[in-house]
Amino acid sequence: MTRPPTIHDVAAAAHVSHQTVSRVLNGATNVRPTTRARVQQAVHALGYVRDDHAAALARRRRIHAADDALAWVCDGLDASAEQRR
Repeated sequence: MTRPPTIHDVAAAAHVSHQTVSRVLNGATNVRPTTRARVQQAVHALGYVRDDHAAALARRRRIHAADDALAWVCDGLDASAEQRR
């Protein structure tokens, strides 16, 4: 059984980075029309289907990473305020 195509497969077929494929799939406006067309053609030719579960997991990882960074900064600010007292 063959595996379904990935965003990396689409990127290789369109001769772009996986980040560019992601931008096209997410509807970003900062992609040239010729590049967007190439990516969309590769998506169609390979039969790429976005895995919504994987996308949700990736979003959650980014949110948790941002929460961790914010907590680290806030902890540092709290410690700094305590030292000034």
